[in-house]
Amino acid sequence: MTVLEIINEVQVKLRLPVSTALTTAHAKLLLAFINEVQRNYMLMDTVWDELKVYLSVNTVAGTAIYAVPAPSSGELDTIRSIQIAYNDPLVMLSDGDFLSHQRVNTTQAEPKKYRHRSRTAAGVITIEVSAVPDAIYAMDMECQIKPPRLTLGSETPLLDEDTIILGVAWLAKKDDGNDDREDFAAFQAMNSLRAGDKGNSNLGDVEPI
Repeated sequence: MTVLEIINEVQVKLRLPVSTALTTAHAKLLLAFINEVQRNYMLMDTVWDELKVYLSVNTVAGTAIYAVPAPSSGELDTIRSIQIAYNDPLVMLSDGDFLSHQRVNTTQAEPKKYRHRSRTAAGVITIEVSAVPDAIYAMDMECQIKPPRLTLGSETPLLDEDTIILGVAWLAKKDDGNDDREDFAAFQAMNSLRAGDKGNSNLGDVEPI
């Protein structure tokens, strides 16, 4: 379904006039809700295969801090795992635990731990590894991007349209000050169902966190 078709579906559910384009105030509001649902609420409990990207960053001997730039395919949201060759994935630590580990492990070696240091407005995530590398290692990363922000009525969302429709209907009722509890429950149930169905399938479309 296109963005405009999703908006029309929600308007029908709410028994409201159907927009023929994204020129009305209500259509623009529902478009904002579509982006909010797919870029925030649908990512809270689930990792979607449609949003996975794979990056590789090489270490430099004697350097512990690395910038992970946003991929060309989208806006970097999270780093899910970091692995060097066939070794176990690096363990992500909190700032306190990482600094404690770093104080004890002062010898340069292959990194085993890491922490998230910062994120810039441009979508670059900075990580710090420990031990400080003693050589060049290829850090293979599985990351997640955010769904692209939709702006046109003819665009098609990456994620499940039925879940988006329920989420937009919930936000529309909430915005109007109406009782939105049933709509929120329906959205949560559908999101969990899609995660369960796809996560347990051979296709592996979705993996619950």
